[in-house]
Amino acid sequence: MKPLQNNNKIKIFQEAEELFYQNGYTNTSIDEIIKCSQTSKGTFYHYYKSKAELGLYVYRSTYLQHGNVILDLFPNEEYLIRYSLEARIFWYAYYEVNNYRRFYYEISREPLNFQAPAIIKTCLEHTPKKFTKNEIDLIIIAAHGMRQHISHHIFDKLDQFPYQTIYKFTVSHFFKLFEIPDDVIENIMTKSDALFNQLNIQIDKFNHYVTLK
Repeated sequence: MKPLQNNNKIKIFQEAEELFYQNGYTNTSIDEIIKCSQTSKGTFYHYYKSKAELGLYVYRSTYLQHGNVILDLFPNEEYLIRYSLEARIFWYAYYEVNNYRRFYYEISREPLNFQAPAIIKTCLEHTPKKFTKNEIDLIIIAAHGMRQHISHHIFDKLDQFPYQTIYKFTVSHFFKLFEIPDDVIENIMTKSDALFNQLNIQIDKFNHYVTLK
């Protein structure tokens, strides 16, 4: 995702972020975003193809926060360990903040690719199996479907499914889709758990502040 560099693009993004958080993704219209950002329809469509694309930018900006801060805190850890830690922070926020949970629940219904190429490449480097491009495409679809359906199923059942259970299930089964060996997955999860216990997490809307204890 390219950084926001234009003032109008930034205004649209920031107002959309606020509206998505306060009113939900579904209930926020493009017209509302344009009005609050004091821009025009032409300006909106110059920078974003649709509300869905803008929603994905908002979601990814939060996820990029996780990735950047984890890289800063643990620069020497393997990428799969850092990825699993990012995923754990995501699920932590999903459980802790109702508005964030609602936003992800709604944006994940859009037919968008939520998976970053870097994690796909790294998973392929940790599996003994050679996958075809079609198989990789199916894995990406399956991974998105798993996360989407689980997040929808547990939306109002958080007490029934502790976030630690959901985090471990989704991350380990994501790795299993690539047929990464079980002992490698177990090692990743164990190290990720240890690192997570070193963190303080503060959440302010879509901003998640992560520091060492």
